[in-house]
Amino acid sequence: MKKTLKLVSLLFISSLFIFACKKKNNEAPYNPIKGAWVETPQQTYNRKIVFNDNGKFTMYMTNTIDANYLVTLNGTYTAQGENLTVNITEEWVKQSNGTVVKTQLPQQYNLFEKGTFNISNTVLTINYLTYPADAPVKTLAKFNKILAID
Repeated sequence: MKKTLKLVSLLFISSLFIFACKKKNNEAPYNPIKGAWVETPQQTYNRKIVFNDNGKFTMYMTNTIDANYLVTLNGTYTAQGENLTVNITEEWVKQSNGTVVKTQLPQQYNLFEKGTFNISNTVLTINYLTYPADAPVKTLAKFNKILAID
């Protein structure tokens, strides 16, 4: 009886050590929007957008006629459910003479106002509002995922 009790106690203590030493999973939850995307079909301006793990957002725009013209928008994003909020905090513009002008925006600019998104296969669709004539217009933008090969 004593041997059985000692064996059960030893097994119990061993199992406590095993579970206490179990590694914690510190991986970030899956974020389907994370990564680099390029607009499709190609517009007057090529737009590439990048959603990073840390909530940072970057958009690169180049003119298809004058490849020297480059605008970079930096900011933050949140994606909750199908809702997407992108706030731009700074703009970098490459001038025709080659100099780059950096502008901190005095207040955050919401890039995709009332934005929602969905992803089907490798296509990101963003629905948002624009104001081309001071009236809200539902706008749709599609981006193909840029797949990295490791």
